[in-house]
Amino acid sequence: MKLNNWLIILSVVLFTGCAVSNKTAFLSEEELNSKEVFTDLETALSNPSNVYILKLENDKLTKVPGQIIKLENLQVLYLGYNNLSTLSDEILSLPQLQKLVLRKNKFSSIPEVLLNAKQLEVIDFNNNQISYVPNSFCELSNLTEIHLAENGLMQLPDSIGKLKNLQVLDVFNNQLKELPASLAMCTNLRKVDANWNQLEALPSNFSQLTKLEELLVEKNNLKELPSNFGNLIAIKELKINENKLTSLPDDIGNLTKLNTLNASKNQIKSIPASVAQLANLERINFSSNKLNSTIDFSPLQNLNSINLSNNKLERINASNFNAPALNELILSINEIRGIDGQFSEDNSITYFDMDMNDLTKIPSAFGNLTKIETLIVAHNNLEELSTVLNGMTSLKRIEASDNRIIVFDKALKNHPTLEEINLTENKVRILPLEFAEIKNLKKINLSGNSIFSWHKKQLDKAFKKGIIQY
Repeated sequence: MKLNNWLIILSVVLFTGCAVSNKTAFLSEEELNSKEVFTDLETALSNPSNVYILKLENDKLTKVPGQIIKLENLQVLYLGYNNLSTLSDEILSLPQLQKLVLRKNKFSSIPEVLLNAKQLEVIDFNNNQISYVPNSFCELSNLTEIHLAENGLMQLPDSIGKLKNLQVLDVFNNQLKELPASLAMCTNLRKVDANWNQLEALPSNFSQLTKLEELLVEKNNLKELPSNFGNLIAIKELKINENKLTSLPDDIGNLTKLNTLNASKNQIKSIPASVAQLANLERINFSSNKLNSTIDFSPLQNLNSINLSNNKLERINASNFNAPALNELILSINEIRGIDGQFSEDNSITYFDMDMNDLTKIPSAFGNLTKIETLIVAHNNLEELSTVLNGMTSLKRIEASDNRIIVFDKALKNHPTLEEINLTENKVRILPLEFAEIKNLKKINLSGNSIFSWHKKQLDKAFKKGIIQY
């Protein structure tokens, strides 16, 4: 009899222990993804133990409903796009709450009640009117993500270095002039989004963030990058565009995991040769700088897009652009008069923009662009369309407006893939009638030319209706 009593007591203890354990155990992100997202509080309260995610957005809430405390398993709470300006103690009655989204409300400060919600991991105050983050906020040691974008922040607290678990810091579109040096102590950071601020420099010890994968600091006032920048070896995306940079550090070549480099709209005069070491680079943008030369991009096996528009390039070497995966090449708004060297015969370029340069003829180097589909040579000084274009056997569209073109009787007439030709604002008087035999042709724009009136009648008879535009 005593043995049975002990067994009963043991069973009760074990059952109670399991119940407590289940109550305090957080679901993984994968498990949460399989759970229903409740968007109505009344429906959620009908079966509160099954509610892990609640989304009460665009409900014009001015306060958090008190009944929410019945959702004891709630882990993710979306309260964005409401009229909230304060939070009550109900939030502290949600012991499982890990993610709280309060974006697009009317908070002018971070509610003090949150400073006691020690279990919080993700907090989102994007698009409010918060101008100050108290040091005590950084006592929330479990935080992995902080989203404070589009507020009025002037500074971040020095205590931010206490957040050892922090992985994402989002302070996009604020008024920050600096980031705290203590941020370098957040060594688990994966992403920093400080786009659209007033940063004049990054902390000198910023290179300690060796796990950082995304650094987004576009549209700031940066004049240089910190020393040992090449120590940020985990970076995959680097956006430093729209700053005041005049150069990039040579050790940028150490960022071998980098796949996107956007350095546009700065004052950079040359691209470091070490960029050619970025084996995983896929996209590079140095548009709107002061470049007068390029580097050899051909060693970059994964590079598929190069944008060097709006610089001061006068002459380029085609062989510098023989990266095997390159399919987009943008060299518009330069002063290019000629192209040396050759594109490789197995190049992959499908889109080539040479708009607004000083070309007087189609360079012979274009002859190897057999995969090109779109060629833009508008706003140059071309006087004819060369037979070089006939070698572009995949060409579908050619933009050649605003040139001086008169003659093209030997070019493109038998082209197998051509669909669209733009010849607006040239000096064309006669279009060869043989163009009507191009089987895929859908559009020829001749507006702004002085086509003979008698020839227009010929064209209207030869071409299908709608193909010719005057």
